[in-house]
Amino acid sequence: MARSHPAAERNKIAEWLSPLNSFQRQLDILSTSQPGTGRWLLAHTLFKKWENDCGQTLWGRGIPGAGKTVLISLVIHHLEARNDDIGIAWIYLNHKESDIQTPVNILGSFLKQLTTHGSRPIPATLQTLYQHHRERKTRPTPEEMLEAFPSIITGYSKVYLIIDAFDEYPEHQRHLL
Repeated sequence: MARSHPAAERNKIAEWLSPLNSFQRQLDILSTSQPGTGRWLLAHTLFKKWENDCGQTLWGRGIPGAGKTVLISLVIHHLEARNDDIGIAWIYLNHKESDIQTPVNILGSFLKQLTTHGSRPIPATLQTLYQHHRERKTRPTPEEMLEAFPSIITGYSKVYLIIDAFDEYPEHQRHLL
């Protein structure tokens, strides 16, 4: 059974889930865009289909420096502005940060973002996982993180997982994501 947590405990669990701060990275990237940037993408038929349908994947391709990362930040901003109960989690991958952008930290970042959305209670499965590892001073496995996802996404009408620069992730670990 999920129960509400004081802010301090919520923050402890969130920080334990992942050291990655996707929220700050999103703000930094979004602040570089000019008014009107990306309107064409948000109005595009394929984008609207991806946004409204379930189980869809939307791939964006382009040469380095074409502005794909800024477009991703606009998509995230657009989804966050919706008033319905959707979950959004994202990661901006960077080949220079592959030592910290491990599968566990990325999955943890997704869980952190989905868990800290609004005032949603922390599910019992995540509380149990946190207690188990906190006592042992260990980190969860990718499998344990994946097992926690169903309890986190319950209650959302839809969940969006967004990965920028997937091609910058070490090739031998891409299958994990």
